[in-house]
Amino acid sequence: MIDFSKTEEQELLIESIKELLEREMPAEKERECYRNGEFPWDAWKAMAEAGFTGLGLPEEVGGTDVDLMTVALANFTISRRPAGRVLLHGHAHDVRRVRVRHA
Repeated sequence: MIDFSKTEEQELLIESIKELLEREMPAEKERECYRNGEFPWDAWKAMAEAGFTGLGLPEEVGGTDVDLMTVALANFTISRRPAGRVLLHGHAHDVRRVRVRHA
């Protein structure tokens, strides 16, 4: 039988992500970014500084080598916020610009 209960470290990670997003991306700022079609760079930078953007990547490339369940929990926590999809994937025009630049 597989145990899907969260570890203490995973619970702490989830709470840390929630606190960071509440602080860096309050509801009004989310709405403002959405209305203006802006990417929330301040929130992204704060997430990067906290190590949340490199979860699951090897340490030698600047990531935090954690298991897939931890990555999924972090992504789920981020995506529950209205701006979560943008923080995880960017706006369509941002994604296209990055693809073109790196093609």
